[in-house]
Amino acid sequence: MNDQDQVVVAAIIARDAEVTRQIFYVQYYPLFKAVYDKYYTDCSDCIEFINEIYIYLMVPRGRTDRSYLESFTFRCRFAHWLKIVAETYCRQLYKRKKEIIEKPKEPEKQPEIS
Repeated sequence: MNDQDQVVVAAIIARDAEVTRQIFYVQYYPLFKAVYDKYYTDCSDCIEFINEIYIYLMVPRGRTDRSYLESFTFRCRFAHWLKIVAETYCRQLYKRKKEIIEKPKEPEKQPEIS
């Protein structure tokens, strides 16, 4: 467990704008850029991709009403966890798009003529 990671995560959860900007858009920009370049997203650039990941991490989920970031357990380094989350997000996005494309269209009902 890294004490610095705990401080950073707590600051991001508390919505500290300077820490969030420094971590997401400066320090870990290369990490996000590598994921952005590797996977297809609908994002126009890496900054938009980072914004999506940030929202994905911060929005409360499910029954617990906790965000994914609040569920981070510090079993690994924060940077490693962010990479896993970003790649998983991209894979889920791709899977959903693929399912939508491959889903067979149901035939439209024709009105009955009397």
